[in-house]
Amino acid sequence: MADRADAALSWEPNITTGLMKKPDLRVIMKAGDVYKRLSGGLELPYFGVAIRKELADANPGIAAKVAKVFEECLSGINADTAKATDLFGSKTGVPADILKEAMGSKRLTFNYRPMSDELSRSSILLASEFLARNRLLTKPVDDKFFAA
Repeated sequence: MADRADAALSWEPNITTGLMKKPDLRVIMKAGDVYKRLSGGLELPYFGVAIRKELADANPGIAAKVAKVFEECLSGINADTAKATDLFGSKTGVPADILKEAMGSKRLTFNYRPMSDELSRSSILLASEFLARNRLLTKPVDDKFFAA
């Protein structure tokens, strides 16, 4: 944005903010596409919902209830992204027009992938191996990590 670098790495909605302010910028790579290619088709985990083990142990079924709430929330957002951004976009700190453009470009997506699904879990397991290998986690997670 300050014309001091030939390229930069960022994430949405910052990418769209930059593109709207400086239309001569171009997206040259999407990390999610690279991850999908290198992982054999798995989706890059971006956003997760977690609950404490103590809560799950004390309240059987709570993980499924929390998961259901987020599934319904994402379903509502994805059903009408324009309406969702108009209603709640300002609460994110990002202008609604930026969110609409980011979501419309498919660079910002909200996909529900429950950890009860083996393929969804494998994406988290693989990402945790990468993070551990690069010393961003002390060790990769295993199946005991998941509440669902």
